[in-house]
Amino acid sequence: MLGFAGSLRKRSINRLLLRATVELAPSSMRKMFDLTAVPLYNGDVEGEGDPPGVRNCARAFSNPVPPWATDLLEYKLKDKRR
Repeated sequence: MLGFAGSLRKRSINRLLLRATVELAPSSMRKMFDLTAVPLYNGDVEGEGDPPGVRNCARAFSNPVPPWATDLLEYKLKDKRR
């Protein structure tokens, strides 16, 4: 599951609801990243490389498939082979 808060305000209701949802999710599904450091896209500076906020975001989500999902997929595949 992926969620984005539509506002960067710290006390935004959407942000608070998203944070509460993350806290209620199973620990294997929890990953939170603050987008305030990610700038808007600017093709004029694209050749200079990604800004630090973009690099941090990419690093945070470099493995988009959580362990529980791969375990579930393997279980399903084993079941189909029987």
